[in-house]
Order: sequence, then structure tokens, then C-alpha cells
Amino acid sequence: EFTGTARRMQKMGEYKGAIIIDDYAHHPTEIKATLNGVRQLYPKNNLKVVFHPHTFTRTLALLDDFASSFALADEVIVLDIYGSAREQQGGVHAKDLLEKIKINYPTKKIMHIPTLKEVETYLRDDLKKNEVVVLMGAGDVFRVGENLIS
Repeated sequence: EFTGTARRMQKMGEYKGAIIIDDYAHHPTEIKATLNGVRQLYPKNNLKVVFHPHTFTRTLALLDDFASSFALADEVIVLDIYGSAREQQGGVHAKDLLEKIKINYPTKKIMHIPTLKEVETYLRDDLKKNEVVVLMGAGDVFRVGENLIS
């Protein structure tokens, strides 16, 4: 029996009654599709997204598209950009994306939390029963979920 694909809307477990989902989405189209699916499954739950942008060139090229991808989220946390082996820095910073998201969604809670460890600490303190958190990106953002549910 097929139970789904790893890292695609994968329910990892729960922490303090909050549902932890991991998804590999690292492109605006994937982000929108994933959040649409999560919102259909959990229409009334507060939805937090932890987004780990992957590569400086992709983030810069698609900055406006990324910034408009989070319409269905109630809260968006942006980590520092995860570079590739060929690209450790670039002409864009996570804060640039954060500012664009804030312009598109001025009433949403939008935050920059630089590291996975800091995100984990924030979620440990902040998550509430029945919230849904989607850990999103091509890097190792899923480790936050592993640490929360272990």
C-alpha cells in the first residue's frame, strides 16, 4: 500500500499537540501547491511555515515569486539562505525575502530566524496544540522536526 513520498507533505509526528509536516518544496510553485494541500487537510488550524531558501541565485531570480507564495500561511519564518557547494554567498539575503513577504502580507506574522537551532528553540516555546507547522526546503530543515518529536 502506497503511503506517500518522503519529504512531500510528510507528517513527521506531533509536538505538544502541534502537527509537524516536512516538505521538500524549494520553488514558489511547489510552495503554493504544498500549502494548498495542507490548508485543505487542516482548514481551521493555525498554519506556520518554516522556509529554508535554497541557493542565492534561485532566491534572487524568483524573489517576487517566493514572496507571493505564502498566502495560505498564518505565520512565515524564513531561515538564512542555504547555499550550494558552488555557491556559499550571493547578491541576496534572507532579510530581502522577508521584507518582500511583509509587503505582500502586512497582517501576517513574518520573522527571520537565522539558524535551524534557533527555529527549534522558537517552536519549542511557541507551538500550541492543533497548530500545523510545515518545514519547507531542499536542505536539512526537516531536522527541526526530528528534534522536536524525538
